Amino acid sequence: MANDKTKKKAADLSDSIKAGYKAATEEHGKFLASTPCAELLQLIAERVTAADESGQPLNVEDLLKAEGIKNPQKVQRCSKFIELIQAVTKDSGHPLAVVNGRICYYNGIYWEYVNNLDFGYFLTRAALLLGVDRYNAIYCDFVNNAAKSFEIACRADIVPRAAANLLNCKNGTVEIHADGTAELRGHSWRDGL
Repeated sequence: MANDKTKKKAADLSDSIKAGYKAATEEHGKFLASTPCAELLQLIAERVTAADESGQPLNVEDLLKAEGIKNPQKVQRCSKFIELIQAVTKDSGHPLAVVNGRICYYNGIYWEYVNNLDFGYFLTRAALLLGVDRYNAIYCDFVNNAAKSFEIACRADIVPRAAANLLNCKNGTVEIHADGTAELRGHSWRDGL
């Protein structure tokens, strides 16, 4: 009798764990990254599709092979991955870069902070889109190394403007000069606002 109760408790516990795992997996699948990361993932997906249609795939493994690297090490794969992210985002006019020591995304008007959790999610999903094999893409060491490499290699190229003060507005950036004159011009990620 006690043995049957123990088996039932064990079966109930097993069912509970399975149900919890299923629920957690479903919830993780529903997780949406912050707007910057979601926009960048969409941009990368579009670039990958366009590259595939043109016959020149945008794929980390293919690019490493094209460079003559037959059995890439993790560091080579990680470096190529960061190069691709930097190139794709910068070419789009919406770079992802380190600004004032923080990972930021330029949304077309200003630099927007990306938190570490969202950045890790972005790196994992971007790695999968850019052809990094699934094991490496979700492996914590790969994501951590990619994040560290990104922080070192992807500093924003901000141009300091000593002669003018800048005021960012929705319709453009007001540049106020030392002589008191001002002009409205287009937004630029190089302003660092």
